Amino acid sequence: MAKGKAFKALSNKETIGIFKWAIFLLSSVALVAFLAAGGALLIGRKLDAVYGTGYWITLFLGLLGLLIVLAFTLAVALRSARGIRQITDKDKKEEGDLDRDRRSGSSG
Repeated sequence: MAKGKAFKALSNKETIGIFKWAIFLLSSVALVAFLAAGGALLIGRKLDAVYGTGYWITLFLGLLGLLIVLAFTLAVALRSARGIRQITDKDKKEEGDLDRDRRSGSSG
């Protein structure tokens, strides 16, 4: 019985949508991380050269970029979990409706 439910979940169109959504979100997090690291390196090196601070501005901007990427990743993960929870709750409700319809149809 459990295998049938697992197969049903894998063949569901919404599950494919979840995978596409997850790939999109993963690539957006990677893009933000790349831009934050590249921007911190480029801007930090120029500011370090102008002010003669060695590598301190680059280090500070790198840590700030890391915090931004972590906050963005957390926001994306929470939004994804909320979306997946809504889809699974809808599936559970539909299964409950089907079970109720089967019970009422067989008793009548």
